[in-house]
Amino acid sequence: MQPKEYWKNFDLNHELHIAGNFIYSAVKSLYGLKETGADYNDDIFKILYDLSVGIERLLKITIILLEHNDEVNQEDLEKSLITHSHSMLLARVEPKTGESFNSRQKQIIQLLSKFYNSYRYDRYILQSVTDREKEATLFTQFKGNEGDQRGIKAIQEICGTLYEVIKTKASSLNLYTYELRHGSPAQKIFLYKEFHLLHGDTAKKELLYIYDKE
Repeated sequence: MQPKEYWKNFDLNHELHIAGNFIYSAVKSLYGLKETGADYNDDIFKILYDLSVGIERLLKITIILLEHNDEVNQEDLEKSLITHSHSMLLARVEPKTGESFNSRQKQIIQLLSKFYNSYRYDRYILQSVTDREKEATLFTQFKGNEGDQRGIKAIQEICGTLYEVIKTKASSLNLYTYELRHGSPAQKIFLYKEFHLLHGDTAKKELLYIYDKE
């Protein structure tokens, strides 16, 4: 196996599991808020941070599989991935796949991009005291009028679409980038399309099935 094939087969598969871990952690934290009724900025920060990192990494895996070939300039491709703009990354995926993300999904992508680029480190500057509820405001937009299920529905749809693109493209290249370790958070998120959450000492498992009401 050539280095470029090894990279796309094994390193990107590792990245896929990392992305799944972040997204699963975010969903688990979200349901922790539902149980405790807590609504602290640090809790919200963790949810938005984990989602931002997970979705960004998932987008970059997708882009590498879609854009990389023997003719591409390796250095230029790698430099183009040094960005935290989720919206710009998504814009590179759509025309190459024929996939069309709906307005709610794009809104979620924009919210994650705004959080990661504008809110992640802004408490280190004095001006942050003028907007102490910024995460809470963004989180309200994430949840939508129907509560947090609508935001999670969009995340599930985005993950499902990107994973299918990864699977289809990897298969066409005779790669196994899409394979998921049994029992891993990534398998639960990307393959089973369900969120397994263990709650408290009773280890009660909840399955969140989100139906399209639109």
